[in-house]
Amino acid sequence: MVTNERSGQKRGRREDSSSKSVSPPEKENTCGMDANKQDLLSQKSIGRFFYENCVEFLAVDSPSFRKMMTASGGQMELKLPDAHDLKGWMLAKL
Repeated sequence: MVTNERSGQKRGRREDSSSKSVSPPEKENTCGMDANKQDLLSQKSIGRFFYENCVEFLAVDSPSFRKMMTASGGQMELKLPDAHDLKGWMLAKL
């Protein structure tokens, strides 16, 4: 390494702030519940509706279902399950 005569600091590799791993803070809703937990509860509610009413799992992938859920949710950012989720981990958890 070479010493800079003016500042007395050594030249060399500096830690670049862009290389640091920074994870975003958890999103919280107005009830104080972590957003990921809220998404999971919402997905389970949707899954239960499909199972209780014998609705075909592929209906969750239809554009009209997505549009209905967006319209009813207003400004909420809700992660909707897909048919794979309904047939897989969600069915196993019931």
